[in-house]
Amino acid sequence: MTAPELVHLDGPNVVIGSRGFPLERVSGISAEERRPRYRPWFIGLGMAVLAIPFLNAVGDRYAALSYGLVAATIFASIFRVTFGGATYVLVLEVAGEKQVALKSSDHQFIISVMADVHELLHPRSRVKPQ
Repeated sequence: MTAPELVHLDGPNVVIGSRGFPLERVSGISAEERRPRYRPWFIGLGMAVLAIPFLNAVGDRYAALSYGLVAATIFASIFRVTFGGATYVLVLEVAGEKQVALKSSDHQFIISVMADVHELLHPRSRVKPQ
């Protein structure tokens, strides 16, 4: 869907995607960049490294499994840190409360949707031809 098809008026509501927001209660609009959170991955990495002695204590049968688990966790942590992309979020302030209206990994798309919503909220004064 393109930005103009995504934003429209439906009676007293501005509709973005499939969500409607009361037009008279929308007081602000913004775009935010949200980066992935790395803390859970690092905690998992630390737990995996600390788990090696405990998993090895169970017996040699599970040693290969424990090393495989640790290697997978380390690989996943490095992959997430290296290739984790940002998510761009369109946020509307409705009645003093911030609400996420749309998420996308394409920031240009979010900016164009934001411009369309801004146009609906604050239409330009058009000069009537005489």
